[in-house]
Amino acid sequence: MKYWHQLYFSKLRLVGLLLILVTVIFSCNQQDKIIKTETTLPIGKWNIIQMNSADTTIVFDSTRNYTLEQPSNNKLIIRAEDNRLAGDMIPLNQGNFTLENITITDVCCNSEAATLLFKFFQGEIGFQQQADKLTLTANAVVITLK
Repeated sequence: MKYWHQLYFSKLRLVGLLLILVTVIFSCNQQDKIIKTETTLPIGKWNIIQMNSADTTIVFDSTRNYTLEQPSNNKLIIRAEDNRLAGDMIPLNQGNFTLENITITDVCCNSEAATLLFKFFQGEIGFQQQADKLTLTANAVVITLK
């Protein structure tokens, strides 16, 4: 009888451990889903690859400095050659934001690409991240970053 008693409790322990393991795995999967639905851009630095609109496509020169950087949760810095646009990021809803308190440096004359890039950040902007690719959209213009 003692043998069956020990066997019964060891099975209960095994079932209990399996339930804990399933709970941990399920909660980890739910955490991944939460992270993927952020309302702000991920903190970090991105290279601006290209800008597409209905009438033009601009491929940014990789030897020049075209970047988007979010050093903290509410700041955004866009660099286009020698000039910078910076502002406070205000989340609007899922996947959309706008910039307030915008400042733009004027170190040197901007290229047409830099001027269009800075103009893009003057309104409501949507974003979507897929792996190492970030896409920004505003007024039928799409910017691709990596």
